Amino acid sequence: MDDKKNLSLEEKLKQGLQQMDQQLDTEEPPLLYFETLVREERKAWHQRLWKELMLLWTAALLMITGLALSFYFVPALFIIIQVTAAAVLLGYVWKEKREMVMINK
Repeated sequence: MDDKKNLSLEEKLKQGLQQMDQQLDTEEPPLLYFETLVREERKAWHQRLWKELMLLWTAALLMITGLALSFYFVPALFIIIQVTAAAVLLGYVWKEKREMVMINK
């Protein structure tokens, strides 16, 4: 009798789940929708990359131009910039090396 109750309960659960599946039947979009979505996202991604690359090149060009002009017209400013950059770089390397030693311990 216990087995009969279990089977009947199992059948009721299966029927209930099948009815729920039929009521909640959702249609997935066609493959063309996903292909178009991927194409559009890829195009937008490439546009962002090109924009960032152009900004990077512009910033680099402005920095190099500024350094070249300071080298010719204000050599003291050029030397100050170079010493500051070297100090910052050495400080960064020292900090990273110190953190690496702490991690390894």
